[in-house]
Amino acid sequence: EKAYLLVGILFWFLATGMSAAAAAPQGATRHAHQHQHQRQHQVRKRTSMGGGRLTLRGLGGLGRGGLQGESGFTLRAFQQDSLKPTVPVVPWDGDKKKKKITSVCVSLVAPSADMMIRDAAQAANAGARMVEFRLDRLTGSDALALTSGDDSRDTLLKRLADAALENDICAIATARPKWEDPGAGDVFAGAGRPGDSHASAEAREIEAMRTGVLCAASEAGFACIDVELDAAKAFRAEASPTRHAKTIVSSHNFEETEDMDTLRARIARMWATGVADVVKVAQMAHNAFDASNLLALLEEAAHSNQPMVALGMGPAGLCTRILAPVFGAAFTFAALDDASAAAPGQVSVDSMVNLYRTPKLSRSTSLFAVAGSPVGHSKSPLIHNSAFVSEGGVDAVYVALEIPKGRLEEFLESTMLGNKLSGLSVTIPHKEEALSLANVVHHVCASIGAANTLVRVDEGWYASNTDWVGVVDSVDASVDVASSSAFGGATVDVLGAGGAAKAAVYGALERGAQKVRVFNRTVSRAEELVAMIKDDRVEVGITLGDDANGGVLLNTTSVGMVPDTEASPVTDSSVLPSYRGVYTA
Repeated sequence: EKAYLLVGILFWFLATGMSAAAAAPQGATRHAHQHQHQRQHQVRKRTSMGGGRLTLRGLGGLGRGGLQGESGFTLRAFQQDSLKPTVPVVPWDGDKKKKKITSVCVSLVAPSADMMIRDAAQAANAGARMVEFRLDRLTGSDALALTSGDDSRDTLLKRLADAALENDICAIATARPKWEDPGAGDVFAGAGRPGDSHASAEAREIEAMRTGVLCAASEAGFACIDVELDAAKAFRAEASPTRHAKTIVSSHNFEETEDMDTLRARIARMWATGVADVVKVAQMAHNAFDASNLLALLEEAAHSNQPMVALGMGPAGLCTRILAPVFGAAFTFAALDDASAAAPGQVSVDSMVNLYRTPKLSRSTSLFAVAGSPVGHSKSPLIHNSAFVSEGGVDAVYVALEIPKGRLEEFLESTMLGNKLSGLSVTIPHKEEALSLANVVHHVCASIGAANTLVRVDEGWYASNTDWVGVVDSVDASVDVASSSAFGGATVDVLGAGGAAKAAVYGALERGAQKVRVFNRTVSRAEELVAMIKDDRVEVGITLGDDANGGVLLNTTSVGMVPDTEASPVTDSSVLPSYRGVYTA
């Protein structure tokens, strides 16, 4: 119910053109102090918003409070000239001639040729310009035909290639071996890695047969053939020099994202094969630093006019698939639907085309994100990208970034992707760090001691906090009370002592709470929060439920978040009836 309520609030704000930033009171004051930079030892100027109400041109802030405490942020330039975002947000005019169109390629993993042909048509109808036939995923009679080495193999390959032509899309033939991808299909199970002196005669024979399938595909009408780096030499020796198909030389690492020097050396080897028309690097991404490195490789390749695909696998790598056209990728990959991903982190072609609008993104697209850890469960990309679409197609995109605790400032200042962001929603565990790195601070944000929104302005980063509004408004809307607020005169117990807890305490006090008690596993953290608030109504909690008097219980901890959504920070459920309402903020 909270999720639906906040989504309703979001779109109400869109309709009225208001923003969270616009809610700054007339009396906001300006202050300054010195902040010692932890790594570069530089002194920053940090100020509060002052001099009146902030208003926006056009699109307002996306969300007031937001799911999991994430807020939207300003998308248009502030009317105050001193606070214009460094990277403007511009409307998408629909003129494809002005923008490079990056194709979305859908990986087809169905177990039969008939089903792949059906899925190719579905992918084309969904907006894909390319499909990848994963030949290694075929089973039964089709797998036997593929490995027969006779006319039945060539007939099957031509059927698949013709299906792509009939749907006016390009086709890639991929016959992935398990030595490259442990999750590959079983058609070529047992194939030995080329050059492996320990491979058995049978393993070498299966690998030779696989190379033969790829060579046959290059003659059957496929637009591209995917060949692994270690198999490129054998393919070059066997393939017809008059083939029309282009060759994608690929390399995969399903464990980690390697360092940049290692990746650059491998890419050089891929081009040195002499057979590559495009190179593809796919690495398991564990955080936004990995993703940024892969996107940096794309940008380097684009500057050198070398067609390249660089993808981060896994949830943390999703942003590399979405942002591929922004950094000059030859194309990017998607799944036909959420249940048929060929690699970790693939999302549906429908999401890529209609939610993220990946084919329409370009170097002029403004980049926004939610930063957190964990962050893969966040609904913020759904909310914000839907808003971009509903507002007439704003040329902006919003992604989730998995940033380890304590490394937000490092990411924003030292990575290529961090330097290109126009703004951030900030969630657990970065809200306090977000405030510490800001150059301009809204007075409410300073009072709370945490930020959930960062916007890039001329002075650096502008920090604000709308968590408290999201918390108290959703509680008030869900409780039937005679007074104007569920918090008025009530006892409010807050679980947690982080950034979200600070916002909850602030909001409860603003709405007239009689007493606010802070409970935290580490008592000293609760004591620090109470000391920071400096209000006699706030104290450290001792026994949960005692003297609650039908008040409000707010959980601001990470307990109960994805993936362990059934967990609760309250071990004794018998105390819950002591409260009028129990909420996760």
